[in-house]
Amino acid sequence: MPHKGEKGKASMFKRIRAYYSQEATSRRAVEREWRKQRELAGPYGSSHVEEIDAIFSRHL
Repeated sequence: MPHKGEKGKASMFKRIRAYYSQEATSRRAVEREWRKQRELAGPYGSSHVEEIDAIFSRHL
């Protein structure tokens, strides 16, 4: 019979695998680029930042 914590460990490993799935990796890459582009658009005003947000929000 498995120990009391065995089920919790299996569940934790499933979450870790899901986190590192291809989809999650792609999403993190898009979010990273989004942050980068927002920083670059910042000096040009809020309308530029809003445009970046509109573009990237379509991809998530």
